[in-house]
Amino acid sequence: MPKGVKGFQRGNKEGEKTKGKRRKTLEKEALLLVMKEKILDRWGDLIDKKIELASGVFVMKPVVIDGKVVDVKVYKEKPDGNALEYLFSMMVGKPKDEMEHSGTIGMYQDIPEELKEEIRQFKEWQKQKK
Repeated sequence: MPKGVKGFQRGNKEGEKTKGKRRKTLEKEALLLVMKEKILDRWGDLIDKKIELASGVFVMKPVVIDGKVVDVKVYKEKPDGNALEYLFSMMVGKPKDEMEHSGTIGMYQDIPEELKEEIRQFKEWQKQKK
């Protein structure tokens, strides 16, 4: 850009682009790493809670029917269909939507290499926890 033209300057000096990431981006990435670590530390508990939501919270209460005592489920919290659907999609995959698209869409096509490595490390960590 010619000197003296305002509004077109990029970087710190005219003609020089800034290198690296902005502070805000670095802070977001650091926060995401902290959140991932906390979630991974409690992963088993979180999955247990999701299963509990999917199956509902109930107690068995004795009820007299025709002179016989029968145990009946009484829900404190009804089963959550969304939680159940989430668990199914985690185990068998989400159902495919009918959608027109061009090109091939692979499972890991759009995932950055660093994230693929984190996924691999997470799977190894899961195996070690068992």
